Amino acid sequence: MTIESKACDESDDVEDAIRMLLARLPPDPELWASLTSAYAVDVFCGLFLASTNRGFSISPEVSKLLSDRQVGIGFDVYFDPPKAVS
Repeated sequence: MTIESKACDESDDVEDAIRMLLARLPPDPELWASLTSAYAVDVFCGLFLASTNRGFSISPEVSKLLSDRQVGIGFDVYFDPPKAVS
C-alpha cells in the first residue's frame, strides 16, 4: 500500500503520511502479530528535500502506533537542489 506525495497537502509531513497509511489498515493487535510473525512488515519513506540541513522527527505517538503493530520504519532521504536559472 502506498501514500504518494500527491495525496498529501503541502503542510503534511512524514508523520501525517504514516497516520494516513495506518488509518487505512485495521488496528487489531492480534492481526498485526499474526502478520509480523509470518511476514517482514515495515513502513518505508522516501523523502526528497529541496534544501540542505532539514531534519524531521517521529513523535512518541507515531512511534507507538508503529510499535503496537510491530512495524519498523525506514527512510531514504535525498537532496534535490533547485535548478539554477541561467
